[in-house]
Amino acid sequence: MGVQAAPGYIADPTFNHPAELDRNILEGIFPRSGAVDPGHFELSVGVGTRAISVFAGKFIIEGTENATQGSYHVWSDAAETTLLAAAVGNPRIDSCILRVADNQYGTIGGSPQAYIDWVQGVAAGSPTARPDSDFNVGGPFYIPGAWWRLGDVRVNVADTGSIPAGQITNNYSYCRPPGSLLLVPSTKKPVVPTLGDQVFETDTNIRRSWTGSAWQMITPYQNTIQLGSAASEINMTGIPSTLRRLDVRYGIRASVAAQAENLLMRVNNVSSGHGYTQTIQQNVTLNASANSQGGNHFPIGIVTASSAPAGFVGSSHIRIANWHAPSGARPHFIWQSGAYGTTVANAYNEYGQGWYNNAGPYTSLRFITLGGGNLEAGSWVTVEGWE
Repeated sequence: MGVQAAPGYIADPTFNHPAELDRNILEGIFPRSGAVDPGHFELSVGVGTRAISVFAGKFIIEGTENATQGSYHVWSDAAETTLLAAAVGNPRIDSCILRVADNQYGTIGGSPQAYIDWVQGVAAGSPTARPDSDFNVGGPFYIPGAWWRLGDVRVNVADTGSIPAGQITNNYSYCRPPGSLLLVPSTKKPVVPTLGDQVFETDTNIRRSWTGSAWQMITPYQNTIQLGSAASEINMTGIPSTLRRLDVRYGIRASVAAQAENLLMRVNNVSSGHGYTQTIQQNVTLNASANSQGGNHFPIGIVTASSAPAGFVGSSHIRIANWHAPSGARPHFIWQSGAYGTTVANAYNEYGQGWYNNAGPYTSLRFITLGGGNLEAGSWVTVEGWE
């Protein structure tokens, strides 16, 4: 057809601006179908027998009737709940379709509108969801306009109350300009991404890019805890169990009377399974060593204590491999730390390595002092990890 005669927008009463103009502007900004934000039009367990709720929100649906159709904006200001019919004899998978019925493109059998359409699947011993071809031109559930599959729900014969959340499959998709960064929880990344799509996982603080076959990390997982006031521990929780390696660093002072104190670390806050060897050097003399199997902690390093000069802080570098426990492998720890007091007699270095023998998943590291004192205000721990 070439250049369209009615651009957007000429302020002339003789110009008519067709609906396709607005729809093509929308498609130009958001060249794919999807929710405007995570959670919009998401399926979840509702209240009632086999009830499924569809959240409120905003959604863009790209039309495919022809090349100039453009995209529709659909919005809802309240959740909608549907009670699915019972499964008889065999389970089935019902599909939740967000539709725009548009009589510009054919007979729709009613008024033009946007609505949620539940289409029952075919009961079978191993049921499958209806294919997209059922909703396209020529399919048994085709309606002129535009449509998007929000998700599918398996209905079992035994589902006489609420449908378990594990039987709900959301077809997560998001409208966004090309090259934009999508902020979503790690569990709600796009189901059908395109090459180069990027997400920032709001629950893991990890940025990823779609390679065509996997979501690859492009920034490491990072988390830092710094104490604003004295506390008995630093507990770093929520570390992703998918990370292959971790680097842990700290700067800590303790409140015990000595100039140097040992810092202890537990995995998952479990008081067993920590096997290690340890060597402590005081000034130039190797004056202590240990070999423990299955202990309740790792003696992960030296920190300065209250009688050391102000501003003197013990620090360490801890390297952890196999945090993700491939094929049941256990994490391996290697550490080096040091602390300096007022005299060379209080200058310490510590080296160690060990394995954690309890099964994963591994998600936290807890730091306390051997002497039981507090960690002073300003003490910090940083964890950085890669898959």
